[in-house]
Amino acid sequence: MSKLTDALRRALPILEQLPDGQHWSVSRRDGLSMQAHAQETVKALRALFPNVIWKRTWAGGTCNWWRYTCTYEGLAVQIYACKENPSQCTARYETRQVEKQITDSYHVETVEEKVIVGWDCGDHETEEDADNGKQ
Repeated sequence: MSKLTDALRRALPILEQLPDGQHWSVSRRDGLSMQAHAQETVKALRALFPNVIWKRTWAGGTCNWWRYTCTYEGLAVQIYACKENPSQCTARYETRQVEKQITDSYHVETVEEKVIVGWDCGDHETEEDADNGKQ
């Protein structure tokens, strides 16, 4: 059995429980991936995977979203694209020099801007992902 077929077979019972309209994809490399734009949706999706430990990471860069990952019965699971911050997390900012394109122009300027460099989430800190949110 191919890796993709095996991943899809393991994901089917979960896919049957997803709410109508829920975006999802299955691949042999990434396992099961689902989008969630609010923490309420993240909570509902996480409830479909009992007895797992979720890893929460911030995907900064161009994405600026939260990603939650776990392994459920050998299947890699990812919930991503949540722009809403977890209630227990507070952003840490630094002022950095960034390049910005000037509106209606091809000209790029270097400006100082406050950027998120990590998160304080209660008992631990969450740093930016090294991949800056690449999917």
